Amino acid sequence: MRTLIFAILLLFSFSLVGCKKDNRPPLVRANELLRKNHLPEWTAIDSTFGYEDAYNSMLIGDRLAYHRDSLRKISYQRELTAKEKQEMRDCDFDSHVFLQGAERKLLEHKKNGDKEEFIGYGCLMADSTSDLSTFYFIDKDFKEVQVTKKLVFVEDYY
Repeated sequence: MRTLIFAILLLFSFSLVGCKKDNRPPLVRANELLRKNHLPEWTAIDSTFGYEDAYNSMLIGDRLAYHRDSLRKISYQRELTAKEKQEMRDCDFDSHVFLQGAERKLLEHKKNGDKEEFIGYGCLMADSTSDLSTFYFIDKDFKEVQVTKKLVFVEDYY
């Protein structure tokens, strides 16, 4: 009987030792991933809660909007080529589709009474010398970092 109890305790202790969890703070783990991807380190980190499908659609829409806005900024300095104008229209349309899709998914989750869940970590960095903001998002498993840039046009707020 003692050997059976000893064997069970031994197996239980091996299973606990085998389940190694990384207990480092999220900011340390995030900065490690950022260094690996040659991105600037963060000084603070925010937990992000929401719905993964809606959030991913929003990030894609924001990336497309950034590309559109980059072309818009170029158009202030020179005339865009026909290809660039078409690309700007396509990005504008696609960004609206993804952002509206994100809104639709969000409303659907709210309507179904789905509880928001932890989906990862985020950090917003603004460049004080330009109108560029960069949003970094790291998934909850610290496997992937997504970078989304945003241009802010001051004239849009007048």
